[in-house]
Parts: sequence; structure tokens; C-alpha cells
Amino acid sequence: MKDITKSELAKILEQHKLWYKTYGCQGECANLYGVDLSGANLSGVQLQGAVLTDANLSNANLCDADLEGAELDGTIFVGAILTGANLDRTILMTE
Repeated sequence: MKDITKSELAKILEQHKLWYKTYGCQGECANLYGVDLSGANLSGVQLQGAVLTDANLSNANLCDADLEGAELDGTIFVGAILTGANLDRTILMTE
């Protein structure tokens, strides 16, 4: 599990938002593969199409987050708050 600072996360989210708004012409798609985001406040975050495979979102606040089309294979959601979150077309693999 990889740790990132709040400022690193903010930069990733800013670049992802730009990527999404410009249809991939600017910014960068968020790659949070294997990142520990446990307990993070991600309320209202825009992570459409982001890679969150094997990330730890335990006890994270994802209220009203937009995760449409995100890759969530192996992501840990124990205790996460997902009220109002958009999980349309997310990729959730099970064995």
C-alpha cells in the first residue's frame, strides 16, 4: 500500500479534473493504484475513469463522489461512506 501526502493528492485530483474537462487533451487521468486513502475526505470528488485498483478507501468519506467508469478492482471500502456516490459503469471484478 502506497502513502501519499494531502498536497500530492490535491495535485492528482486537480490534474484529473482538468483531464476530464478537456476530454483528455490536458491534465492527467488519476492513477491511485494501491494508494492508501483510508479515512480521507473525498466528498464530492470527481474521479470519473480514474484507476483506484487495490486502493484502500476504508472509512473514507465519498459522499456525492463521482466515480463513474472508475477501475475499482480490489479496492477496499470497509466503513466507507458512499451516500450519493455515482458508481455507474465502475469496474468491480470479483473472483
